[in-house]
Parts: sequence; C-alpha cells; structure tokens
Amino acid sequence: MKNIKKINKFGFGDEGGYSLIELLVSITVFVMIISVNSNIFISAIKGQEKAIATQNVSDSARYLMEVMSKELRVARINSFVLNGASDISFVSGAEHRLNKTIRFYLDNGNVMFDDDTTDTNPAKPITSTKNVTVQSLVFTLNNQLTQPKITVVVNVNSKGTDPKSSDSIILQTTISPRELNL
Repeated sequence: MKNIKKINKFGFGDEGGYSLIELLVSITVFVMIISVNSNIFISAIKGQEKAIATQNVSDSARYLMEVMSKELRVARINSFVLNGASDISFVSGAEHRLNKTIRFYLDNGNVMFDDDTTDTNPAKPITSTKNVTVQSLVFTLNNQLTQPKITVVVNVNSKGTDPKSSDSIILQTTISPRELNL
C-alpha cells in the first residue's frame, strides 16, 4: 500500500509542479500586463515629443516677435520701407544703432536680421533652423504719414518631427514707434 501514488481527479499524479494549463494562463496574463504597460509608456513618450515641439515653436515665435518689436519701437518715423510682404527696412533711433538702416526679411524658413545694411557683415538668422521653420512673415504698414503702425504676422512650425507630434503657431502684433510725429 505504501507504493501507491496519489491520483487527483484529472488522472495525473501529484508531483508538486505546475500544469501546462496553469503555465499558459500565467504567461497570457503576464503578456497582457506587459503590453498594457508598454502602450502607456509609448503614449507618454509621444506626449513628451508633442510637448517639446510645442515648447520649441512657442519659444521661437515669442523670441522672434520680441526681437522685431524692440527694434521697431525705436525706429525713426517716416523711415519705413516695405521691400515686399516679408521684408521691411527702417532707420534705427536706438543709441547703439543710431541712424543705421535695419532690415528684417524671410529667407528659407529663417527670419534674417541685418543690423546695419551699409556694412559688409551678413544678416544673422533670429530663429533656430534646428528646431523650427518660419512658414510666413508678413509686415503691414498703416498710417505712415501720421503715426506709423506696423502689423507683424508670423507663422512658425516645428521641423523634423513626426506629423503627429509637430506643432505650429501664428502670432500677430501691432507696433508703433516711440518717436512721435507731431
């Protein structure tokens, strides 16, 4: 009687291991948990990419508008020349650029800034070509004979990212020079 093995209801001996069905169920549950967690992780990474693209576009557009606004505010009245919708030049009234001709223009996705058009130094890009590209830049000049108002509209897009994580922004501002025409 001592040599008789204990038989369970499935007809297998009780040897203290796991059955094939138990292993398959545990592997299936493990794979489901891993796939759900990996999907959450991938979604978090894509959300981070979108947030970085949005931040780059926003920062670049605000910086671009700030640089142009500062220069346009100190411009001399009656010195504005529109050389096209995305090209403006004017004479500066700032101390460090007194009576020098300043120019902003769009060139291959970059807004270029020439702080003295009479010298041989080339214009410098204001925006970073690595992260963003400027799709459009439009200058509109109103009331040129009295007190000029320059409206600037800029469209900035993220560059080199997945279309699902890319972003764009359109900013508009109107600037009037500090110098008064009385």
